[in-house]
Amino acid sequence: MTKELKAAVVKRRIAKFRPGWEELNLAEFTSIAEDAAELVAAVEDSVDLRGLDEISDAVAEILSRHKGSLDLGGLKSLSVAAATSLAKHDGWLHMEISELSDDAALALSKGIVSLKLTKLETLDGTPGHIALARKLAADGTVNIMHWLKNVSEDLLAAVPEFKLKK
Repeated sequence: MTKELKAAVVKRRIAKFRPGWEELNLAEFTSIAEDAAELVAAVEDSVDLRGLDEISDAVAEILSRHKGSLDLGGLKSLSVAAATSLAKHDGWLHMEISELSDDAALALSKGIVSLKLTKLETLDGTPGHIALARKLAADGTVNIMHWLKNVSEDLLAAVPEFKLKK
């Protein structure tokens, strides 16, 4: 059942929100309206949107303006345009996507965002995945990639600092 996050709900939650003490928890919503995303993007603290299973490219662009931690753990997929936008996010971005296309991986690798990709399962030896592996190694988030099972030999050869902790 779809439960859309609307601007009126975000306004009420923000009014009760205590920045620095808690995250803005909006995890029960499965979709988000653009006007609601605008309000969420203005919150300079942790925001939990892990109930969202997909976001439009427009919403990704809006959320990219958020500063702080952003939990999008429920996303099932990510378009290249959304990845390009979210790469501009200034803070931590948590996603539990199990696979990323080479182009989406490349887009994320070019950003300033600090990535937590806890359920990514595979990194290939393709240019985008190699670039993403370099970013993850530099960010120091490889050790939280608990579901990563398949890492190509080409990637390991290209990014020797990418080490999986078993």
